[in-house]
Amino acid sequence: MKRLILSIVCALCLCGLSSAANYLHVKTANGWQVFDLDKVDRLTFDGTTMKATDASGNTVATLPQKSLESISVNESAGIGAITADGAEATFSYDAASRTVTVLADGTFEIYGVDGVRLVAIPASKGEIISLGDLRPGATVFKSGAYTIKAIVK
Repeated sequence: MKRLILSIVCALCLCGLSSAANYLHVKTANGWQVFDLDKVDRLTFDGTTMKATDASGNTVATLPQKSLESISVNESAGIGAITADGAEATFSYDAASRTVTVLADGTFEIYGVDGVRLVAIPASKGEIISLGDLRPGATVFKSGAYTIKAIVK
């Protein structure tokens, strides 16, 4: 009975993050921003700023256009394993601020619990990745051989 209850609780926690989510990755001079495309309907550029708005025209984010370095969306991919015994940390995750600090050059990836890649960012050592718009739920963060499981709240 305890296993059944634990299984139900785990399943409910895992349902919180839909792997069908699409995310926009924006690299700026200050680091990376990740936006949920279910919340962003339109991107507009007025020569000085990039503005992301929702379907009702409400501003979701505004970024200085001169700070933009690249913009991309996630690609479909899978993850084979979620553990790397003895791997050296290549990033650190701060759950309180919902940010990742990159400790080594490489691709930083976020996967849903079903193995679908949600985010893939070619990050450099020292960059900060803001995950403020990432949907709550169970996730797998990966860069190089270093992988952690986290519950995003």
